[in-house]
Amino acid sequence: GLKAKLEKSEEDLQRYAKNNSILQVDEKQDMSAQKLKQLQEEYVKAEAELYQRESVYRQITANRLPNGDVSSVPGMMDNKLYQDLSTRLAELRRDQSDLATTFTPEYPKLKRLNSQIDEIERSMQKERGLLARKITDEYGAAVNRMKLMKDSVDAQSKEFNNIAEKSIQYNILKREVDTNRQLYDGLLQRLKEAGVSAGMKASNIRVVDQAEVPTKPAKPRVLLNLAL
Repeated sequence: GLKAKLEKSEEDLQRYAKNNSILQVDEKQDMSAQKLKQLQEEYVKAEAELYQRESVYRQITANRLPNGDVSSVPGMMDNKLYQDLSTRLAELRRDQSDLATTFTPEYPKLKRLNSQIDEIERSMQKERGLLARKITDEYGAAVNRMKLMKDSVDAQSKEFNNIAEKSIQYNILKREVDTNRQLYDGLLQRLKEAGVSAGMKASNIRVVDQAEVPTKPAKPRVLLNLAL
């Protein structure tokens, strides 16, 4: 009975492992947990990057680039072309202020200065527009990356939980197999011990008289009967 029960529990375990594609469940669970941990770390990094990009994006939104002030926006102050244009614009405006105190706006040199100032301002506005577009694109990319990482973490968490649930049922069936095997092995061992013990008791018997085939029949005793 125990042997049949053990064989059935082993068949149930193998069938469950096959139907749920469970091979080396402990190793598979460890790999899933490690992957989930890596994705969670990447998610935290993506979240931090999103906060940073969003902060800069809010700055350009609040300053209404490309026409607003960019002095506090990261990236523009590192733009050498923009810095050169700013320096040149300051020089031209200084010259314009000096000439405007003496000459009318129609003065040729003053008109050239005004034209140069307009051109530089357009170039600076273009650079601000490029910066605003770049920051907007980076913010959009960070939002998309954050969404993808969240989806990946959710999918991996679902897979990990699924493996954990299968692992619980698998371990229950495995424990039943182990228990039945222990019971069967224990009873089989006792059966063998009982057989050895019975053999030892039988070996205590010794021969007292050797059985031999007689040379003549014990009865009837013909001569004795005739004499009588």
